[in-house]
Amino acid sequence: MNLLSIIICTYNRSELLASCLESLTTQNVSAHNFEVVVVNNNSSDDTTAVALGFAGKFPHFIAVDEPRQGLSHARNKGIEVAKNEWVVYLDDDAKAAPDFVARANWMIRQGRYKVFGGIFLPWYKYGRPVWFKDAYASNKKYSKICTLHGDDYACGGIMAFEKSLLKQYSGFDPALGMSGTRVAYGEETEVQYRMRKDGIEIGYDPEWVIYHLVAPYKLKVEWFFKAGFAWGRDRILVYKDRTNVFYLFLVLLTAFGLSFVNALRYTPKLLFDRNYYIENWLIDVFRKFAKRIGTIYTALLENSRAKDIWLKERE
Repeated sequence: MNLLSIIICTYNRSELLASCLESLTTQNVSAHNFEVVVVNNNSSDDTTAVALGFAGKFPHFIAVDEPRQGLSHARNKGIEVAKNEWVVYLDDDAKAAPDFVARANWMIRQGRYKVFGGIFLPWYKYGRPVWFKDAYASNKKYSKICTLHGDDYACGGIMAFEKSLLKQYSGFDPALGMSGTRVAYGEETEVQYRMRKDGIEIGYDPEWVIYHLVAPYKLKVEWFFKAGFAWGRDRILVYKDRTNVFYLFLVLLTAFGLSFVNALRYTPKLLFDRNYYIENWLIDVFRKFAKRIGTIYTALLENSRAKDIWLKERE
């Protein structure tokens, strides 16, 4: 019985896409156990040729186009065309472990979760600086299957949904997520957040694995601040956080307080630990600061937009 439709949304990463798709041709289960749906989101490279090449060679691979730019649009397109009861999202710059399909099917048959995620481990295709830690490129956190709580959600690069449930929640919000080259997050968190509010549990399986590319730009310290700012920015839209002046003041105060505390905590390590570098210190001290600045910036922007709308309505 086919359980899985593996959806890969892609934009101008034809070489990486080929590696991703190749990993799905060497699974340790029969091709009859799953289908692969490649959603091309307006790529201008040879993504179309790569996707059609695999589709022509492997009957369980199909290639479709989504002209509306944005990862959420592409993910929603995948829901529309998927034939099976479950949809699995796999990043186009990742390689699936040989038992990727088998493990997902096993989790589904346990019947415990209607939504679950796995782990991503680093794939160092372009090398690795001496200061870069594996933990920077992995979400490996728990050692056993468990239910996620708090700010923990299934990662967008490796997550599974019962298709009917995802359709019930109208899929992913097009206002969130990557769009072209714009760095943005939150679309997968937002839909899981709505599900969790309705009592739906989100599962985590540390044995369901992909190897996620650590791109060259992610091997630079400034990436951690850029990504932190983006997540803090998108948090406002995901959680609909309060944006009053007092709340934002507390966020700013927390940002400075955390940086001060972390500077005290990590400076001795920088001075005395040979395996701890200035890059690690900068990340540990200022990444959370960047995240909160992103939150404040977006909250002020949203308040300004709300005020403009209110004024126009009164005209």
